[in-house]
Amino acid sequence: PVGEGRESCVRCHSGVGYIDYTSGEEELRTDYQVITCAVCHDPHDASNPNQLRVFDSVSLPDGTEVAQAGPAATCMTCHNARRDPVASVDAAVAGESFGTPHHSVAAEQMNSTGGYTWGETLPTSTHGRAVEDTCITCHMGATPGMDNNGTPDDNSDDTPLPGHNTVGEHTFAVKDADGNENVAVCQTCHDYAESFEFAARGDYDGNGTVESNQVEVEGLRTLLEEALVEAGVVPTGGHPVFEFPDGASADLYGAAWNLEFTLSGGTAVHNLRYTVALLQLSYEKVTGEPVPNAYILPPK
Repeated sequence: PVGEGRESCVRCHSGVGYIDYTSGEEELRTDYQVITCAVCHDPHDASNPNQLRVFDSVSLPDGTEVAQAGPAATCMTCHNARRDPVASVDAAVAGESFGTPHHSVAAEQMNSTGGYTWGETLPTSTHGRAVEDTCITCHMGATPGMDNNGTPDDNSDDTPLPGHNTVGEHTFAVKDADGNENVAVCQTCHDYAESFEFAARGDYDGNGTVESNQVEVEGLRTLLEEALVEAGVVPTGGHPVFEFPDGASADLYGAAWNLEFTLSGGTAVHNLRYTVALLQLSYEKVTGEPVPNAYILPPK
């Protein structure tokens, strides 16, 4: 997504666009440049740690001001919804177009914001507060090392451990194409972790089985999508993402926003409680009833 007419895209999808955006330029260059080292790190300015162009503070689209984010402010500059949920819903109710969140909403998730909450305060998980440097600690954790094959004094037969240089550090990946997960980043706090799929603490989707967090979230998303379809909302699989019936209410637009907001599987890791509460609240707003047989967050 670069070139003329893509000014709103190149701020993240082109190196020169990102440099212009973070430098405060009014007109962004729209030609394509790969995201090289010098895009995030300014070779001519050492005022920030690691010469990062963005450090410590960032403004999210819904007006949330994030302070003391450290190097994660660089990540949050791009990995956000790009839109304010309240403004999007209000505009749609007023007859204007409905803007859905851009994918990769990790910044909002880590800061317990970005969903359409109908003014309610929702529960939140602790990752955004407890994990030092948030994004950086997990996505740039140490890459798996080398197996010395029982010969610690001879590295000639050393072999890479699964995930070596394909997860962690500047790959930014926590899982590679072969399915290797950098679970070590979780084990600092969750010493029992063997994968990123933790067993849920309750039956959030009410299907009678307590499954993993990710499966519970997908169950809730399925329930909400079915409820929206029953109410006349049509997911298009394209753009615009949804078609709404005439006179659609804020409840329908807000629930549709939250369905799209929770699309990424990472939402179950970044902020499970906020994600579950958003989906359960959305279902109740659309149907008039809580999710049947579910463990509701917060408890009611």
